[in-house]
Parts: sequence; C-alpha cells; structure tokens
Amino acid sequence: MSSSGSTSNTGSTSNTGSNNNGGSNNNGGSNSNGGSTNNGGSTAGGTSISDLTSQLKQIQKSGPVDLKLSTETRDKYLNIITTFRTALQAQRTSMSNMGSLGNPGMLGSAVQTKNNLNLDVTGLDGIEQAVDQYLNYLDEFETTVKKASDRLIQSG
Repeated sequence: MSSSGSTSNTGSTSNTGSNNNGGSNNNGGSNSNGGSTNNGGSTAGGTSISDLTSQLKQIQKSGPVDLKLSTETRDKYLNIITTFRTALQAQRTSMSNMGSLGNPGMLGSAVQTKNNLNLDVTGLDGIEQAVDQYLNYLDEFETTVKKASDRLIQSG
C-alpha cells in the first residue's frame, strides 16, 4: 500500500505515514511469523516441549537424591499425573472425532478460512500435534517421577 503521509522520519523513531508492507510495522506489534511457532509449542521462557522432554529423560537416568519420600506420596503424585493425562487424552480423542465444518460455499475467503481452521486442528503445527507432544511429555514426566521417587525411597 502506498503511503498517504510523509515516509521520512521526523526526528523520532516512528514513521509519520504508513509503510509499504501491507500496513503492519515490523516494530509496531506485527509478528513476522504470523503468531505461530514451528517448534511444537514453547513455554513462556522459550523452551520447547521436545527440549523439556529431553531434560526429563536426563533426570530419569541420574537425578540427585536430595529428598525423603514415601511410597504413598509417590503413588499420589503418579495418580495426579495419570488423572491429568487421562483428561487430556479424552480431549485429544474428541479432536479426532470432530465433525466436518460444513460447506463454505463458493466464496474464496470462506473456503480459505475453512482450510485454515482445518490446518489449525490437523496440520503439522495444529492443536492435535501439540496435544500429542504434551501427552508424550506427560508420559516422560510420569516415568521421571517414578524413577526419581524410587531412587529417593531406596536411599532411605
């Protein structure tokens, strides 16, 4: 889009007109990647689920023994993880059983919107993939808690 105002800086860092990149400004809040990530989801600190899963696997192998724990407490922890995983799996199953979004008609933007919504669910970066990664993470987390707990219990 062409600028309707001045495109030169007036001594400040903001532009007094518009730029030519579709109306968004690289430093004005528009995200250059469209708001999606390509790493399978990340936490607020920027660590991906696959990185967290790898770290859990390292802890499973040789974590420090620095607490006292009973088998009853271990079992309660594992039960909480299992309960959450079961609920998340139920939600994942309902995603797979979701019906068609219906006929968008002949309007090109409606067809594209339907395709985008389907990809948001089933695509490579869709919610199904993200939930699958969280389910795998919970499996590793449960194994980590079990192994770490067993080491703590054995150490006395």
